[in-house]
Amino acid sequence: MRHKIHFPQFDREADLLKEKNILDYARELKIPISSSCRGRGICKECRIVIEKGYEVLNKKTELENDLNENERLACQAIIKNDSADIHIRISHKGSLEQISTGEGKKEVKLNPLTRKKSNRVLFGDKEIDSYRNHIYGIAADIGTTTIVLHLVDLESGKLIFTSAFENPQRIIDGNDVISRIMYDREKPAALYEELISCINEKISKMPCDKDEVYEMVVVGNSTMRDMFFGLDVQSIGIKPFKSVTEMRQGPTFLNKRAQDLSLRINKDANIYGTSLIGSHVGADTTGVCLSTGLFDESNLTAMAIDIGTNGEIVLKKGHRIIATSCAAGPALEPMPALRGAIQKISIDSGEIG
Repeated sequence: MRHKIHFPQFDREADLLKEKNILDYARELKIPISSSCRGRGICKECRIVIEKGYEVLNKKTELENDLNENERLACQAIIKNDSADIHIRISHKGSLEQISTGEGKKEVKLNPLTRKKSNRVLFGDKEIDSYRNHIYGIAADIGTTTIVLHLVDLESGKLIFTSAFENPQRIIDGNDVISRIMYDREKPAALYEELISCINEKISKMPCDKDEVYEMVVVGNSTMRDMFFGLDVQSIGIKPFKSVTEMRQGPTFLNKRAQDLSLRINKDANIYGTSLIGSHVGADTTGVCLSTGLFDESNLTAMAIDIGTNGEIVLKKGHRIIATSCAAGPALEPMPALRGAIQKISIDSGEIG
């Protein structure tokens, strides 16, 4: 009987093969272990716990000297013999789906481009379908770590359903946009296909007829937005760090039909990518400014801070707005904000430690 490597948290296993590292197994089995440094042991994101079978692995490398006794880096842990089963635990396994959808909404006048006229569905002045029963739209935030989809009734403005989930690209190649750009250079379209496949799967579970979804508005940092639309993102990773839509020196918004992006909604649905602000300050920041009123004409002094994997700060004083971005996620310890991320809290003489 061949011995196996087990990931009990995910109910997945595979046959042991000598000289293969655990990160390779994780990628093959689609276990959520990320590695922004691409398996070089530098980012420390692929930390795992060996619960059984430690003896079949190579000795710890110098990169692992600061780890606890049963911890390893998946990229450094190599199968040296197949004499016993090995059991792996992912210490940061948890849910990224706790997304706030409550207060802070800005009231806007309902005036969608897609509307009903007689027994037809029009986008602008163009007929795209006969009226079925509803006209839906999806608002999508394509984050580096988390994706959120809101299903909205465009006739009433009512929020029907929200789906929040981990960006599947994290499993393939790490937590930051630069690693995604590098991976996309070596394997063009692989990340795009994974992203679209996952979004289609989530849309299939929404409580609606998919052919009644006629619009989709997409925001995200510059890399994520462009990758969603199948654009080449290489120019965002090198100076002057600009999207191909910026290089054209014109408007940076995007419009595509659903069938052009392989999205499983109405084939003629319009997919709108919100304009970028510049470089790594992307369409998600544009969305923040629009939804909070920072773009409104007023003598306002205010700041918006998005502490995401790719973080942004926008400062407005009067009619002047300044924006910047930073790698907020990778700059911190490589631990997602999941249950278990905080190991312990102590209170000593009233001081929290």
